[in-house]
Amino acid sequence: MEKRILAGLLIIVLILSCVACKKQKVGTPLADYQVVFPEKADKDTLRRYSAVFEKKYGVTINAVRETEAPSEHEIVFGLTNRDQGQAAAYLEGGAQQLPPYGWVILSDGKSVQVIAPTQFGLYFGFEELLQLGKCDNGEDQFFIEPGVYTYEEPVTTDNVGLASGADIRVMSYNILHESWSNNGPAPISGRAERLARILTYYQPDVVGLQEVSNSWYRQIGKQLVDDGIYQRACFSTELGAWMMTAFLYNPKTVKPIEEHIIALDPNSDIRILTIAVFEKLSDRKRFVVTNTHPNASGEGYTRNIETLMQVGAEQLEKYKDLPVIMTGDYNTREQSEVYTRIMSELAVTDAKYQADTLVREYSTFLDGGWGGSAKPGSTGCLDHIFINSHANSILFNVIIDLETEATSDHLPIYGDIKLQ
Repeated sequence: MEKRILAGLLIIVLILSCVACKKQKVGTPLADYQVVFPEKADKDTLRRYSAVFEKKYGVTINAVRETEAPSEHEIVFGLTNRDQGQAAAYLEGGAQQLPPYGWVILSDGKSVQVIAPTQFGLYFGFEELLQLGKCDNGEDQFFIEPGVYTYEEPVTTDNVGLASGADIRVMSYNILHESWSNNGPAPISGRAERLARILTYYQPDVVGLQEVSNSWYRQIGKQLVDDGIYQRACFSTELGAWMMTAFLYNPKTVKPIEEHIIALDPNSDIRILTIAVFEKLSDRKRFVVTNTHPNASGEGYTRNIETLMQVGAEQLEKYKDLPVIMTGDYNTREQSEVYTRIMSELAVTDAKYQADTLVREYSTFLDGGWGGSAKPGSTGCLDHIFINSHANSILFNVIIDLETEATSDHLPIYGDIKLQ
């Protein structure tokens, strides 16, 4: 309540102090602004934000770290020495009171401050800033009505809490290699922030990712790993493209005990099976998660599937006393011969159809690929989560909100699993 009252008072003060400014609708040439970042911001971040301003407004804008001298008009990103008490006054404890993807924008008519607890929170605040900035005097003039602007919760109809009776949440997500899109290059900027928001919102304990390039890993590091939100497993820079099928895990809930990387094809360093044994921190229960991405078609697909069946059987036997959850983009549609064979020969079931609650049944491959649309039904499902007899599926979901269509050509799926 105190926070709301304080925010309301701040809005009134800012509005009253800039009535004349608002009446005149006078903007400031964007080139006169200085964009300020915290001292630890890297050069890539500075360049990227400057490039976005230039693309939208056709004006080059100076982006600097907080150690540079201040200017009259500034757009400040994050908590810096330019805060002048505004952040503390609004948030009391600072940006930590916001969720990872949250943001607040403060404007006094001359300068603007975007407050967020993470890099991808700043990104979404920046997107909102570009929508707010306007002036009647031309596109190169920048003006934001004085006030306090706050984020809205991501649009979703899902109850994102772990299902009652479940021990863990495991997700599988093909996040689309930037050069493999059917609709031309798929830049990681923007998609990385959306991936981070999806993960921090749904909070899976383990995520099996596919098509993760070196560039993807750099962005995942900035958005999630550096802040300690998620960590990587089955990741090795020495194996080159082999790390394209790896795991992220929540270090606050689980820890990896074993990590293995097995080739499915001697002719490819991409088609692999990754295996990790995890332990829950709360009760020390252990479980196994696998992740794979066989070739899409042809002889490569046949070879990959044959090896997967052989190696999969060996690993299931090796860990026969533990719950096993198998994630991946199998490039295998439901009810196909291979799909049926996987479940029959490996003695596993599809977590989707064993689930007590099936939240949403949608194709996991977008109609038309990246930038396409999600469609109901299972005919386009290439992504699956299989489980052995030591795991029970309590809930299964396909995520089609939180702008997932703008993130990849696949949709993320997850299962809330009870460990036996």
